[in-house]
Amino acid sequence: MAPAAYHRQTGPRHASEGFIHLAGTLLLLGLVPLALGIGMDFYLIARIILQDPALSLVLASLLVLFCGIAWFLLRAYPH
Repeated sequence: MAPAAYHRQTGPRHASEGFIHLAGTLLLLGLVPLALGIGMDFYLIARIILQDPALSLVLASLLVLFCGIAWFLLRAYPH
């Protein structure tokens, strides 16, 4: 929401280089709480299904780690 709101306030008819950088940064920062939320949801569901808190935590941690690698490390490599 922040990139769209900022864009409407500052210059609705053009997208400057600064805006594109800000929007990309805000979107990447938004992925951190998203990955944590997905991990916590996964933990709760795995905890109910598996009845093992340690295994559920390990699996949820691996999922969050995978999200971090996919979203942050892989984007550094050119296509």
